[in-house]
Amino acid sequence: MDYDQVWKQRQFQLQELDELCLEAYKNSHLEERVLSWLESTTVQFTFEAHRRWDGLLLSLTFSLMV
Repeated sequence: MDYDQVWKQRQFQLQELDELCLEAYKNSHLEERVLSWLESTTVQFTFEAHRRWDGLLLSLTFSLMV
């Protein structure tokens, strides 16, 4: 192989690798945005059920997706 061909092939490989890195970065940024949006749309409720006598307390916490 000629050195020019090897150089062009190596440049092409580096360019493809750079494009893959940029795509992975964009995907991770998009995932962060989606997760923050999901967390902001989650509504949390807390219910406490008391009995007539002291000492017994039942506390339930759950989240709803709105």
